[in-house]
Amino acid sequence: MNAYSNDYGICLAQKIIDGKTNEIPAAQELLGLMDLRDTIVMADAMNCPKDTVCAIASGKRDYVLAPKGNQRLLYEEVRAYLEESLLEELKGKEGCYKKTVEPERGGSAVL
Repeated sequence: MNAYSNDYGICLAQKIIDGKTNEIPAAQELLGLMDLRDTIVMADAMNCPKDTVCAIASGKRDYVLAPKGNQRLLYEEVRAYLEESLLEELKGKEGCYKKTVEPERGGSAVL
């Protein structure tokens, strides 16, 4: 597993994942080792479990996670919070909304 800096284009930290586990506990351990103050941590849907979010938040870090529909409660809570009227309000405030498309490993991701 790699922790990658988009700003600098480098790998910040790396963790080998043992064959008897998966990347969820490895991500939690890696996050605990890194000093990420004043950093926004971005992760995919696999890293939305509460323990991972706690590992991010306990370091006073900001984060952007991407829940999927199979995490029904979390997905619906986020969707309800970000209803269209709130999104339009955020788009109208300077520095509150940004959409970018950046190349990623297998294609592109909308951020």
